[in-house]
Amino acid sequence: MEKRTKNFQRFLLFNRIVIGNKFFYRFFRHKYTQAPVRQFKATTYFSCFVFSAIAGCFWPWRVSFYEISILLMITALSVLIKRFSLSFCCIGFSFIFFCQINYLSGQLLPSDIKNDWWVTGKVAALERKQHKVKFNLHVTSVSSAQTSDIKINSNLAAIKKVRLTWHQTEHLVNEGDVIRAKVKLKPAFGTYNQAGFNYHQWLVSQYIQATGYVKTLDVLTRYENSLANWRAQHHLFVTELTSKLEQQGYLLALNSGQRDKLSSTDWSLLQQTGTAHLMAVSGFHVGLVYLWAYLIVLTIIKVKRAVQYQFQPTFHFACKPQKIAAFTGLSIAWLFGFYTGLALPALRACVMLSVFISFYLSARHTSVCYRLVLSASIILLIDPFAPLSISFWLSFIAVGILIISYRIFTSHLAQTQSQDFSKSSSTDWFRSVFHRLGIKIMGLVAIQVLLFLLFIPAHWLLLGQVQTISIVANLLSLPYLSLTVIPLSILAVPLSIVSQALSFDLLVLANALMELNIKLLSRLQASDLNVQLILNPFDFVSSVVAMLLVLICLLVFTSRFKLIALCLLGLLFIPHSQQGLKIHMLDVGQGTAIVIENNAEAVLYDTGASFQSGFNFAQSTIAPFLKQRRLSLKAVIVSHTDNDHSGGVAYLNKHFADIDWLYSKAPKQLSLTGQSQGHICTEGQRFNWLNLNWQIIAPKSSWLNDNKINDNNLSCVVKVTDDTLTLLLTGDIESWAEKQLIKHHQSKLNADIALVPHHGSKTSSSSVFVQSIQAQHWLVSRGRFNRFGHPADDVVQRLQQVGGHIWDTGHSGQVTFNFSNGQPTKISVQSYLEKWPTKWWQNSLTSN
Repeated sequence: MEKRTKNFQRFLLFNRIVIGNKFFYRFFRHKYTQAPVRQFKATTYFSCFVFSAIAGCFWPWRVSFYEISILLMITALSVLIKRFSLSFCCIGFSFIFFCQINYLSGQLLPSDIKNDWWVTGKVAALERKQHKVKFNLHVTSVSSAQTSDIKINSNLAAIKKVRLTWHQTEHLVNEGDVIRAKVKLKPAFGTYNQAGFNYHQWLVSQYIQATGYVKTLDVLTRYENSLANWRAQHHLFVTELTSKLEQQGYLLALNSGQRDKLSSTDWSLLQQTGTAHLMAVSGFHVGLVYLWAYLIVLTIIKVKRAVQYQFQPTFHFACKPQKIAAFTGLSIAWLFGFYTGLALPALRACVMLSVFISFYLSARHTSVCYRLVLSASIILLIDPFAPLSISFWLSFIAVGILIISYRIFTSHLAQTQSQDFSKSSSTDWFRSVFHRLGIKIMGLVAIQVLLFLLFIPAHWLLLGQVQTISIVANLLSLPYLSLTVIPLSILAVPLSIVSQALSFDLLVLANALMELNIKLLSRLQASDLNVQLILNPFDFVSSVVAMLLVLICLLVFTSRFKLIALCLLGLLFIPHSQQGLKIHMLDVGQGTAIVIENNAEAVLYDTGASFQSGFNFAQSTIAPFLKQRRLSLKAVIVSHTDNDHSGGVAYLNKHFADIDWLYSKAPKQLSLTGQSQGHICTEGQRFNWLNLNWQIIAPKSSWLNDNKINDNNLSCVVKVTDDTLTLLLTGDIESWAEKQLIKHHQSKLNADIALVPHHGSKTSSSSVFVQSIQAQHWLVSRGRFNRFGHPADDVVQRLQQVGGHIWDTGHSGQVTFNFSNGQPTKISVQSYLEKWPTKWWQNSLTSN
């Protein structure tokens, strides 16, 4: 034991000499040379398991049982030679790799997408919206819904969890019900772009193997006495109780996680002010419930002890009041988690609370690092793909920041309590009591403020941007809601069982306090405080390395070098000059959105689709892409009025001012304001945007008044030229319009890069038209597994016969063309689905 301790001390001394890190040396020397070596070993082993499991989650290719068997052999060998750190690393990799194989075993085959299936399972994570219901289904059986029996393949039989949408006006299904539904399924997938939300990664993190929609549904069993059904009935009761309150949506979201009552206006306010995270039950809410329960129970016990001590001076508690309060707070936190559905963020918070409080109750002195890695190990065993979710990282970062903040606060409180308060008079005594109480309340507020301020770099690094308006909004809203609205709205839930009148009074008070917060957020939204700090678009690994170098400078070197480190950190915010011509075909599913970029300015051709739920690709993909690349949008061309091309017009018109609009027919969502100008797209028009020549070659003006011509053939066909480059954008034209173009403009059709008409539909891309273009690169913008079968096999064959490379967003995600000095011979193409480092779930998709 002494020899190992000396070896560890030598290791610390080596770090002090070589790295020069006095902080590292003093901290760990004090912590671990005094603590049992056994605990240090356990920390090391659990850390090896956690780090290897996280690395396995982001493994670049799919593995097989052959690799797992090799890892298990290495594990056995390392145990024999007593290299337990290596064995725990191999166990972590083997565990995650086995989960990967288990997940991919339920991947649908292309033949399964065309058929309908009967699935039976239990409903979970139900979300109600105005015209539809979304829920997860834990599948127990799958059978064919076709007239002729179809053999169920092993992949389909291995499906365990699917995400379903049911378009209906009446909500006939509840969480916890066992149902049998006729469904149409697709593999789990999403769009892949340089910016925006990665839906596919989120599906994998939730262990969802397929998505689809319900055609018919039958409820087999209703769990009237189950916890899920009781929760649904109580949610319905609270909904009726708050039906007359103006801020009903916010109150339901805060106390039970129900967000279906929040309107699109509410969501817009929350998203623009960066406070939408408050409306989802997470570790923040679980921590608040524990904290308030702990304080209330501790106060009650202390008051009771003081009263009993007056009558029984020899009375003593068998257990410390702090431990009773901690255990009660933990129990209430778990009850709150079950009441809100115990989503994964809440489950992680409950697990971490249980680990930390268990060691506190058992009076075992363990390091914070040991508790954190033990919590992470338990969470990974429960939810193996948790590291794929950003909330996993934010949870542990928040816990670390809370520990630092709590230690700062407790040290300050100890210094205050050590001061010599005179107790010669009752006035001084009351003053000291209120002084200490005020310090505790202000300390809670200070911890939240410090938590958010330290959270900004992590948020910026993980999400790529931080808005100044969100900083101000959270600094004001977090302490306010934590001390007022959230405890009142949550406390009203259990009180409704005892007294509905008292519960309603609390909700009325919470409603009034919430209105004040909404007014504050509305004023911030209307102010000019919103400035975005955007992470430069170089690799995420480079950002992490830069942050680590800055952290080392702050910990190791003198004040002069610390100042230099802060200056280096500021360099990450300096925008890179976007020089040269670039063409981006964004992945917007079954739709089109192409950005032409030159010298930090951009023109957008088509805007993607929008949906009844309020989701639109202009907000989720196009706007984040423009912001991340710091592009100034100069013009928008709407080829025609179909939703998959014009769905984002309303959002872009609202959030991007003073731009030119070009369209064959004015979209209904478009209302020109300010200096924005609208132009009817007709043959012969010319524009000069981005120092490029834009020529309209279709439609003719006479076509616009001809009712016999469909909207697809009225698509705005644009030819973009430079000195040596030619781009042809064709919209959704069909064979009739193609014949007209060949008849009148065949000499103008030749292009280096061309957009395949109508997403590769069999009604377009005739042989003569394709041969007239003779493009080197063909762009196919379509959705993966779309129900139209785009691109058609005949169209692909015709394109291959002509020559040139076919770029398909369904297989490649966003495709970017980089031009070197405008020379077509020096075109570099980047596919974001195939960009290194790829992930194992991406490789499984591209191989399908």
